[in-house]
Amino acid sequence: MFRIEMLPAGHGDSLLVTYGQPDTPNHLLIDGGPYYAFEDAKFVERETLANRLRGLIAAGEPLELLVITHVDADHIEGAVKLLASRTPDLPIQDVWFNGWRHLLSQRPSVLGPVQGEMLSALIQDQGLAWNGAFEGAAVAVTPEEPLPQVTLPGGMCLTLLSPTPAKLETLANVWAQVLRREGLDPDLPDEALERLKKSKRLRPVVLAAEELNIAELAEEPFEGDDSEANGSSIAFIAEYDGKRCLFAGDAHPSVLESSVRQLLAEQGESRLPLDAFKIPHHGSKSNLSPELLGLLACPNYLVSTDGNYFDHPDSEAMARIVVHGGEQPVLHFNYRSEESTRWDDASLKAEFGFETVYPQQEGQGLTLDL
Repeated sequence: MFRIEMLPAGHGDSLLVTYGQPDTPNHLLIDGGPYYAFEDAKFVERETLANRLRGLIAAGEPLELLVITHVDADHIEGAVKLLASRTPDLPIQDVWFNGWRHLLSQRPSVLGPVQGEMLSALIQDQGLAWNGAFEGAAVAVTPEEPLPQVTLPGGMCLTLLSPTPAKLETLANVWAQVLRREGLDPDLPDEALERLKKSKRLRPVVLAAEELNIAELAEEPFEGDDSEANGSSIAFIAEYDGKRCLFAGDAHPSVLESSVRQLLAEQGESRLPLDAFKIPHHGSKSNLSPELLGLLACPNYLVSTDGNYFDHPDSEAMARIVVHGGEQPVLHFNYRSEESTRWDDASLKAEFGFETVYPQQEGQGLTLDL
C-alpha cells in the first residue's frame, strides 16, 4: 500500500502519504498548507488536513514523520496550526524542519523568522524529536558524500536530495533580517509562543475528539463580565402579537437579572415567559449566568457569531442553557463554526434533551419565525 493524498491546501502543499499494510498503515505528512486551508468551516465535508488528522486520531494511527519542507507560508502555516492544536492523541515520531539552529552551524539559537520561530518553539515545547533521523543536525545533503537515506517504521525508504548546507547559509541572512524587523529575540522561544497566542490566523483548533461533559461545564463557577463597553449595552424585550424576544446585546448579566426581577415583581410572575432569547455577548461564559437563565421560561436561544477572534460561543454558556434553560431548549446558531458544531451531537442531544438549528448554507444566516 502506497497512497498519496493531495489535501485541499489552497495555493499551497499538504501531502499525506500512507504506506504499509492496509490494516496497520503508516503515515508521513509533508507540509501543512496555508493557515486558511487547515480547517475550513465553510466546507465541512472537505477532507481538510484537520479532518484527516482527526481520522488518524480516531484510528489510533500516529504520524511516523512530519516534514516541513521550508518556511514559505503556504507550506508552514498549517504545520504551525497542527502543532499548536496537537494533543498526545496524535503522536509524531519525528519532525524534519530546518530551523535557525540548522542554518549556520556556529549559531546556538533555535528560532527562525516568524512562523519558523513559532514552529521551532512548539517543537521544543512539546519535546518532539527534531530532525531525529539526522541526530538533531540539519536535514541536508553534503556535496561529494553519499545521499542520506532514512528508513521509516513500516519500511518506507527516503533518499534526501535537497537542501545543501550552502543553501541553508544563504537563507540565514534573510532569516536574521526578518528577526530584526519583527523585534523577536532568537534566544527567547517564549516570545514566539506569545506571538502565536495572539495570531488569529494560526490559532489552534480542536483536533482530538472533545468529549463535552455538559453537567460539569454547566456548574463551572460563574465570573461576570466587567467590560465597561459591554456594560453600556442597550438590551430590551420586543413584543408583538403575543410573542416576546429578549435582545441582550453584550449586557452584563447582573444588570439583566436585576431588571428581569423588577419586571417579574411588576407582573406577579416567577419566571419571565419568552419565545426567544438572543443571548448576550455571542455566548460568552461571562455574560450568561445560571441565575439569569433561572428567571426565564424560554424555548429558543439565539447565538450570533462566527467564532472568530474570541472563539464564541463558550461551551460553559451553552451547557448552562442545556441544563438551566428549561425543557428541550433549542440552540439556534447563525454560523456552523468549530465552536457551534460540537453541539450537533445526536447522543448528547438525546441524553440532555436539547436541539440545534444551523444555516442550510454557509453565509446565508439563520431565520426564526416566532
